[in-house]
This record gives sequence, C-alpha cells and structure tokens, in this order.
Amino acid sequence: MHFFTLFCFFYVDDIDIRDASAKLISDDDLQGKLVDAEEDFGLASMSFSTYRAYIRAAGSWLVWVLLIVAFVINVSASIFSTFWLSRWLKIGHREQVLESNGSALLHSEGSLADSPETPYYSTVYGISLVILFLSGLLKAMIFVKVSLNAASRLHNGMFSSMIRGTVGFFDSTPTGRILNRFSKDMDEIDVKLPFTAEVFLQNMITCTGFLLVITWVFPAFLIACVPLLAIFLLFVSCFRAGIRSLKRSENISRSPLFDHITTTVEGLTCIHSYGQTARFMETLKHCLDANSGAVFMFQSAMRWLAVWLDLLVVMITSIVAFFIVILTGTLSPADAGMALAFAVQMSGIFQFAVRTQAELEAKMTSVERVAYYSENIHAEGDWETTKGVDVPKEWPQNGQINFHGINARGKLFEEYSLEITENQANQCILKVEEKVKKALSSKDWQMRPDQGTLWKIQ
Repeated sequence: MHFFTLFCFFYVDDIDIRDASAKLISDDDLQGKLVDAEEDFGLASMSFSTYRAYIRAAGSWLVWVLLIVAFVINVSASIFSTFWLSRWLKIGHREQVLESNGSALLHSEGSLADSPETPYYSTVYGISLVILFLSGLLKAMIFVKVSLNAASRLHNGMFSSMIRGTVGFFDSTPTGRILNRFSKDMDEIDVKLPFTAEVFLQNMITCTGFLLVITWVFPAFLIACVPLLAIFLLFVSCFRAGIRSLKRSENISRSPLFDHITTTVEGLTCIHSYGQTARFMETLKHCLDANSGAVFMFQSAMRWLAVWLDLLVVMITSIVAFFIVILTGTLSPADAGMALAFAVQMSGIFQFAVRTQAELEAKMTSVERVAYYSENIHAEGDWETTKGVDVPKEWPQNGQINFHGINARGKLFEEYSLEITENQANQCILKVEEKVKKALSSKDWQMRPDQGTLWKIQ
C-alpha cells in the first residue's frame, strides 16, 4: 500500500482535526470519465409534459384556445368563400334536362349579371373575404407573440438554472452540450418550431374542412374513409417513432462536434507543438460523419413518409372522381367541381400536414432538452438571503467553523469532521491512498455536503 502526504496550510488560528481518518471510496473508473451520464437517445414517445412546458412558456391555456379559434375562423372563412361561390354559380345558371333522340342533354340558361340575387351573393362573398383577411391578421399577431414568449422564457429559464448551478455541473458536463442547447436547440425553438407548428395547425384544420365538404357532397365517401383511415394510422404509427429517434440522434451527435471544435480552438498551440493535427482532424471527420448521417437519415425518412402519403391522397382523389362519374346527372356541376377541387388540393396539403406533424414532434425534442436543463440542474444554494435577517456592521469579530460528519460528493471522503478555531495556526495533514493522488488534484474534488451537519460558522 502506497501513501503520500498532502499538506494543507490554513492561515487561521487553531485547527483541530477531530476525525481526520476519512474513509476512502475506491472508484477504478473515476479517472478520464464524466460524472454525468451520457445523453439519452430517448426512444420513448414524446411526453405530454414537454408540450405542457412549451404551452406554459408561450402563455396561458386561454391564449392557445384563442389562437386555435383564430385558425378555425380563418380556415372556415376560406372554405365558406369557395362554397358560397359555387352556390352563387349554381343559382345564377338555371339548368334543365332535355331529351332528344333518346339521349339526355343538360341545358343551362341565364347569367350572373341578370340574376336579381347577385347583390346578395356578392355582399356575402365580400364579407367572407373581409373575415378571411381579419382572421388571418389576428392569427398572425397572436402566433408571433406566443412564439416569441415561448422562446424567450425557455431560454431565460435554462440560463437562470445554469447560472445558479454548481461548479461540479460545469466540470462534469462537456462544453459542447451547453453550446448545443444555447445555439442549435434554441434556433429550433426560436425559428423552425414556430413555422412548423403554424403550418401544421393551418393544414390540419384545412384538411378537416375539406373532408367535411367532400362528405357533405358525397355522403357515401364516409364508407371509403374507413380503410383509408386505417392505412393512415398505420403509416403514422410506423414512421413517428423512427423520425423522432432520428431527430434526437441528430441533436445528440451535434454536442461532441461542438465540444471538439471548442477544445481544438482553445488548444491549437499545443496541437501544433506536439504534431497532433492529423489525429484531431480524424476526430473532427468522425464527429461530422456521425452528425451528417443522422441528418441524412432524418431527411430521408421524411421524404419516404411523403411518398406514401401522396399515394394515400391519390386514392382519395380517385374515389371522389369515381363518385362524380357514377352520379352524373344527379349532382350539381358546381358541387362536383368544388369537391373535386378540394380533393386535388388535398394531394399537396394532406401529406405536407402529416409531414409537419412528424417534424413538429421531432423538433419538440429541442424543447425537451432545454426544459431538462431548466429543471434538473442542482442549484449552488439559496439565490437570495432570507428577508428580515440583517448582518451587524461589526460582524465578524471572531468566530469558529465546525465540520461534523460531512460526506463529500466527490467520492473521496465520508464522515469527515473538522474544527477550525481562532487565534492559532496549524497545518492539516491528510494521508490518502496512492490511487487517489491524481483524483485529489482533479475536478472531482467537490465538497458538496450530502449527509451530516452543515458547516456551522460562529
């Protein structure tokens, strides 16, 4: 057994070591490894607490209800204007079926200009356009305010938690993880997440309105929706977990890249001096390959999902066209054209809406990571002193410091007791095992009391 002597000189009076025989905790894997665990890839689904954290940061639930109502009014006004225009065309052109030589001919007469109901229909159509414009303006104003509040409060919460964190957190956490959250993750929350959320809400509400109109024109379309809904749920269940995990892999693989770049820039002189440029270049290439591979797989999965959703929307369009052919002569051309136009528009909107839903859930991983740092960093201590406690001006005149039964969180000592009195000076000699020699001079030496009486200062 090898021992060495560590001399700690305390320039205060009388050091009384009541129990200097501290118990040593052996840890063979302590050297060269982080105290904190590696980042979790998180294969589980996104928890509701993540969405709740974003909603609370953005504002109250009432604000979100008002935002959803603004979206619904905007989409409803858009669909109603199209519906009202088709109804106006149908009323303005009178149609009748004529039989000639055993065949039926559809004859229309009249014009919109000659119809006495034109002012009424034009007024309602104009009002719907005004509502469409005002609701779009209201929706944009609320959404911008909500998005800015969410990004600002999430950033401030993480910064406040980190600035009050212990020194041990910064010693055991790579710089790349911290830079990743304050750079790329905050960029996702501040720039990309609001755009994705706005597109998702707009397109999903629009697709719902289109399906309701198509069902109103063709009630039998509900029968065809059952297998289509089953196929849609199968697509979503298969792709959601994979896309979410790939996005988390992209976020996690970015931290070593940032950490390596920061380390390289800080130690550039030593790297050149010892001829380690090639090794650092290889490490950089490895980090870039890992991150680029995750980005490529995420984008590929999104495009593959879009291909299958396009096939699903083509099936919906084909079913609507089939109903139009079957119901020829019994269906108004205006209603048939409106249903077919909505079905064709869904070919782009529907697959984009589902893609944005998967992308929205993937980007919420950034909120998850930022919220984790906001809530799980151990604070150094009370940020403010207790109100009503005033320190006298003549304090301190003399004093005494007692340690009793302190367990160091640095995995080096247990049940350590120490008393420092006034008017004397002495030296503290601690003998420890040889394998802890390097650990004592490293960042793992952290006196954060876990058990025992907290330091008593008189």
